[in-house]
Amino acid sequence: MSTGDATERDHLDALALLRDAARATAGGREPGALDGLLDDAAVARAASPTAASLARMYVFAARVGAATADAERAATWLRGWSSAARRTPQEVHAAVVDGVRFGERLHRALGIGGG
Repeated sequence: MSTGDATERDHLDALALLRDAARATAGGREPGALDGLLDDAAVARAASPTAASLARMYVFAARVGAATADAERAATWLRGWSSAARRTPQEVHAAVVDGVRFGERLHRALGIGGG
């Protein structure tokens, strides 16, 4: 899946998923729960699997910046990074917030959701 395969709705849903995750992680959730949290948010919003992949790619892009259109690599990185023993809830929350900011910049650049 590349970002070119995603619809505007997928991008909007991805940003909504990350905003949901930002609210959920603000309270200090277990870092390893981030991947499942994104999946749960996608189900709750009836978002497509593409939207969930984009949400992971937004966090990956914000934190790593490389090969951001590779959904599989982004998902693998997110699972490993968030479940690392030294990862703190505050770091996970900051990463999600960075992903939201990345998504907002991307949406403005692509003219998604009114810019």
